[in-house]
Amino acid sequence: FDPLEAISPQTLLVHPDKGSNVLAHRNYVHGDPDAALHEVKVDLPSGDQVVSLSKPLWIVGTVRLTSGDLNLSGFDLDLGTTGELVESPGSTVRGTLGSVRAERNLVVPIGENVGGTGAIITSQMSLGLTTLVRGHAFQILDGPQGIRRFYDIMPPMNTQLDATFTFSYDESELSGLSETDLQLFRSEDMGLTWTRVGGDVDTTANTVTITGVDSFSRWTLGSGVRVGIDESDPLPSTVRLDQNFPNPFNSYTTIQFALPKAEQVTLIVFNLLGQKVRTLLMQEARPAGVHRLPFDGQNDAGLELTSGIYVYQLKAGDFIHSKKLLLLK
Repeated sequence: FDPLEAISPQTLLVHPDKGSNVLAHRNYVHGDPDAALHEVKVDLPSGDQVVSLSKPLWIVGTVRLTSGDLNLSGFDLDLGTTGELVESPGSTVRGTLGSVRAERNLVVPIGENVGGTGAIITSQMSLGLTTLVRGHAFQILDGPQGIRRFYDIMPPMNTQLDATFTFSYDESELSGLSETDLQLFRSEDMGLTWTRVGGDVDTTANTVTITGVDSFSRWTLGSGVRVGIDESDPLPSTVRLDQNFPNPFNSYTTIQFALPKAEQVTLIVFNLLGQKVRTLLMQEARPAGVHRLPFDGQNDAGLELTSGIYVYQLKAGDFIHSKKLLLLK
């Protein structure tokens, strides 16, 4: 039989030594982190359904998402040196926690889509055995809001590459941002600070491409909408937490707060039972000024929250204040 036929309405996992083995229970994919799987197919009856990992997965063949998302739920999907990710528009890997990992020996790569992750590299130089990590958490940029995807690209040969880099995205990751305004941002310190580097947007292919890349690091996409610290706003006299906007919201909203001086800041979203559902900031140093952070209506595991009222709380020094927000699906 075809090992990629959907024996289960949810997933099929094939072990290279044991043949086919369906391991789907209650909408969770169960994988053995100590043994590689050969094929994984997600083909759900409805494209807006989600399958979630309950363990790490190591894939030596193909992860194919035909209909429905694969939520990492805090675990890693390891493609190793041979595994390939095949996604469809609107059916992707996601999850605020956890990552997709791949390794490839990039010898003068030409249009190399590393592990099918959507990071496409061309260079006349050899990069060596390159590790790539794809995550799906918003990055806190210095100005604009980031999308729900970033890449850490770590080649052993990482100077004078003169490379072309194409960053692929899915429209479900934009959270309302305009595709035409997308620009590439890079960070040399794992996301603490960011530099806008631009790029050419192709809204048909859902890519942003830049040439003349001398080295790789962490990359994400953002737009011209300022969401980090806004230096154009006057310096506030007291700590302030503003009402989120828009409110109510469907896919994403922005939470704004102001600091009269640098503080260690914690910003957490709770449900009405007082249970923490999302940590946006945890004791992170923030300078004086007005700050804006995106919230995408997901919990810390990357699962969509249900409609309802939630409470977001800001702690900055001795200041503690909360406000309510309304999520409507």
